Amino acid sequence: MEPPIKVGGLVEPVTDKDIGLMINEVRADRPSGISGWDLAELHFFMRGIGRAEKIEKNDLQKMKNFLSDARTGNDGWQTAGMLFLMHGIGYALQVTPDDVEWMQKRLLEIRSRGSGWQIASLHNHMHGIGHGERVTPDDIGMMRRGVEDARSQNKCFDLILINSFLHSIGQGTQVTGADITMMKRELEDARLARYVGDGRRLARTHYLMRKLAAHMVTGEQLHVPAIKTWGGPQ
Repeated sequence: MEPPIKVGGLVEPVTDKDIGLMINEVRADRPSGISGWDLAELHFFMRGIGRAEKIEKNDLQKMKNFLSDARTGNDGWQTAGMLFLMHGIGYALQVTPDDVEWMQKRLLEIRSRGSGWQIASLHNHMHGIGHGERVTPDDIGMMRRGVEDARSQNKCFDLILINSFLHSIGQGTQVTGADITMMKRELEDARLARYVGDGRRLARTHYLMRKLAAHMVTGEQLHVPAIKTWGGPQ
């Protein structure tokens, strides 16, 4: 068995070049039709790594338009995600009973035929806006299978997202040397800026690595016990 990874190994420096790529993307995308979701993600992740960019009036309107479309389409997934992102950048909008109903319906769908990263993401978003649902043993099993699938398929986003949420509820899996290598490769690949959205991918990876490290530290300091269920009505 590998020795435990030091939490500090999960925090990579954010370089001036990294920040330049992120800022160029958010500024360049504004007139070219970037979606409200992508814009919210970029602002959220940049703020999460301490590099907040000014949120213009048009940025906010695009986010609100995206949320409105998600609500109109009864899309619990996108509604939960956008409310979570906007809350994280300082715009805590009201969560309606209809929002909660469609989020709960989406959660049931994911439980029946979804993936580990999907259920981790939706639980995280719902908890983050104050409407967390009970995390069941089956949910945790799905997430842990998702971690193993992400490792075998080199899906860095899935790996960090799921394991970060698992650590936040005291159910995280050990971070391996191979995990760290995958994360660093993700950063280096995004830094090449070959594709539209690489600035967001760079910000997202930096943010999630820090989030995972923070959850690991919190768990160690608080001695979070292994639990079978979490949140919501017991």
